[in-house]
Amino acid sequence: NFLIEIASADVTGASASKVIGTIHTTIDEEAPTISKVRSEATLFPGKTERTQTIIYWETDEPSTSQVFWKEGVGTGELAQSSRLDKEYTTSHVAVITSFTPGAVYRFQVESVDPSGNASRSTDYTILTPKKGETVIDLIITNFQDIFGFLRKL
Repeated sequence: NFLIEIASADVTGASASKVIGTIHTTIDEEAPTISKVRSEATLFPGKTERTQTIIYWETDEPSTSQVFWKEGVGTGELAQSSRLDKEYTTSHVAVITSFTPGAVYRFQVESVDPSGNASRSTDYTILTPKKGETVIDLIITNFQDIFGFLRKL
């Protein structure tokens, strides 16, 4: 709480003041709420195949943007990360060009508001495309690699 007072003095040294009110301030202790996380990956064929993965999400208050990931679907620390985008926004976009074609990645998004309250999403998974494969081919191949039971189909 802050007390607001107006004070004035003239050239003779006479002064007057008046308290005109009180301001109540609040401290932001709530982390941003993350929602609508989605991703899409595109394969760029050429001498060296590469992927471009775009991850989108929204927050209920302006905050920063960063993505953390790890190749594979297991547990463990998500050691890789995108560059921290320090722009405070409610619509977030991160572009990742280091994912390997035909791989599975586990990722989380993180946003931090101007008061330093951080929020990180739950795990999400993305399958990056491989040359000459449809989405169905990619899903079946990844299930075969993970579980092995589809090889006989």
